[in-house]
Amino acid sequence: MHNLICQYCGKAFSARNWYAKYCNPNCKSRAYLDKHRDEINSKVRENRAGKEDRKKNGKYTHKCIHCGITFRSATPTCLSCGKRDKLHRPDEKVNTIDVVCEYCGETFKKSVSEYNKDVRNGKPQGCCQLHTHVLKGNTLSLTCSECGKVFERAQTCCTEGQKHFFCSKECQDKNLDYILRGEDHYRYIDGKSSGYRGKGWTPIRKRIRERDEHTCYLCGKTREEIGKELDVHHLIRFEDFEDENDANQGINLISLCPSCHHSEEVNPTIPRIVPLIRERKERRAA
Repeated sequence: MHNLICQYCGKAFSARNWYAKYCNPNCKSRAYLDKHRDEINSKVRENRAGKEDRKKNGKYTHKCIHCGITFRSATPTCLSCGKRDKLHRPDEKVNTIDVVCEYCGETFKKSVSEYNKDVRNGKPQGCCQLHTHVLKGNTLSLTCSECGKVFERAQTCCTEGQKHFFCSKECQDKNLDYILRGEDHYRYIDGKSSGYRGKGWTPIRKRIRERDEHTCYLCGKTREEIGKELDVHHLIRFEDFEDENDANQGINLISLCPSCHHSEEVNPTIPRIVPLIRERKERRAA
């Protein structure tokens, strides 16, 4: 047996071979890592970069069967883009825990991972975003411009220079054509609103959709098929009229689905749309 000193930890040890350098395999592996650390780290970085490059610039192009977005992959049989949400993984089980709201006292469910993360960061437990902001002290007491009710709202939901606030969607809808006009409107830019379509455009648009039975004039898709309200299109552009009332006459407005409304064929093919309107009117009369 030979009495030797470990070249890594400096401890004395005994070995059969006089050329032994380390007292145990752990010291041997640590010494190897210290000697080749830069080389190992460079290889790890190259592998990670190659993996991300293959993920972004894969050889094969696929379309996600859940959300429909196009993505690239290195494998030819990939079906999903890989996101982790209820749409992509509806059957995935999430461990939840019952949490008591520190503001209102109601019990709500929260994922264990999110709860542990909030506890580590010292975040208060609120059942909704408003209660969480109240516990943090990041709310403002506002007065509704319609009914005069005093309510609280998170500071992040209040824009700088905003003059009018509403406690509910009903109060806001009552003031769209009165308070939110001119310089008070949030889209007011250099004396003109970017999306302005005349006074009372909201009820006019609703009336045109009801007249067309919520059906696109070009392709025949309904509101239920596209999952949202139809767009209302001006046959002759709104900007070409001197009087906004003439532009918003029913004869100049039709309902279109978003795909037909934003296609390049809609505006140049007004003669193609007018016969469709006449045909549909004759069908309704019959």
